[in-house]
Amino acid sequence: MLERGDLSDIIGLVYDAALDQAAWPTLLGRLAGLFNSHFADSFRRTQDYSAFGGVPFGLDIADYDDVFLGFWVKRNVWGTRRPVVRAGDVVSTRQMTPVADLLRSEMYNEYLAARGLHEGLRLDIWAGEGWIEDISLLRPWSAGAFTDGEIGLARDLMPHLQRAAEMSRRLRRAEALAECGLAALEQVATAFLLLDRFGRLIHANASACSLLAEQDGLSVTAAGLAAATQPITSRLRALVDGACGRPADKAVAGAIRLSRPSGRPPLALVALPLRQGQSLPGPGWGDVPSVLVCVTDPASGARPPQAQLIALFGLTQAEAALAGDLLDGHELRDIAQASGRSINTVRSQLATLMAKTDTGRQSELVRLLARLPGSAGHAGDKAVHA
Repeated sequence: MLERGDLSDIIGLVYDAALDQAAWPTLLGRLAGLFNSHFADSFRRTQDYSAFGGVPFGLDIADYDDVFLGFWVKRNVWGTRRPVVRAGDVVSTRQMTPVADLLRSEMYNEYLAARGLHEGLRLDIWAGEGWIEDISLLRPWSAGAFTDGEIGLARDLMPHLQRAAEMSRRLRRAEALAECGLAALEQVATAFLLLDRFGRLIHANASACSLLAEQDGLSVTAAGLAAATQPITSRLRALVDGACGRPADKAVAGAIRLSRPSGRPPLALVALPLRQGQSLPGPGWGDVPSVLVCVTDPASGARPPQAQLIALFGLTQAEAALAGDLLDGHELRDIAQASGRSINTVRSQLATLMAKTDTGRQSELVRLLARLPGSAGHAGDKAVHA
């Protein structure tokens, strides 16, 4: 067994596992060797066992997943005898269950005995938010009970295991928030681009990718965002520099209209700083989002989906279609002609539409509709006049 002075590489593996889940089997293997054990696992569960999972070392993965987790985990002879978990505890299985009781148990006779899982040590790393995290080590009777020295060694490792677990939890939360944030951007019709502190593109949502692919007023080059002409490009990059915090160490928002070679209405671009100043905490932060660029295309036809209008205001299908046509700027007479209805019928629908949306004028109705979020997946809802 390794001595305490030889722990530096194992402690390094503890923090490697915090950053990369793929490092857990290697860490568990080293811990098993350190404690003269042939099995180790990292286990997470809710307090009521409604959700759980683990990473094993020393057992076939199917045996661990299908047999132990699939059947015995909720009948664990040790876990059911010590339901209270206190973070930082190091507990032997002999403290949980007397040997005589273990030998009489169903789990021992049908599962543990044949696999040499007799003597155990559990390191209770964390308990909170309804979850419990621990590491268990198991070995045969021939290896003897865990000694005071081994328990002391586990306690020496505990602060590192707890810090690494906290690092891992924070990273998982940050990754989940980032994934949800990017997923949210994909749901809207507005084009969103994330730029780093040098104005380079990091991420573009689906609407932005479609807009950039057209290369009609806005594109991306190796030097950054580009407009249709060099003078507008220079103004655009100066605006992005200002949002990045250059040349002054204070980031400021800015806006610009971008003319389009196609002759379609100009794009409206707004650059919003996500970080004040360009200073960042150390190297390796060059790809951190620093600027959010929002681009509105007046010609995109993006509108709230009809299903959303129906749910919000209790509209009929025809009323929701009329709302979309008004938002697209069509006149009532044109809508009536395109749909084959009389102008009086369309005006009657408009009156009902305004009553349901608590608006008093057509212009007020259009302003209300324009403020509703559009959806990238529903920007093409078919209009009545089409």
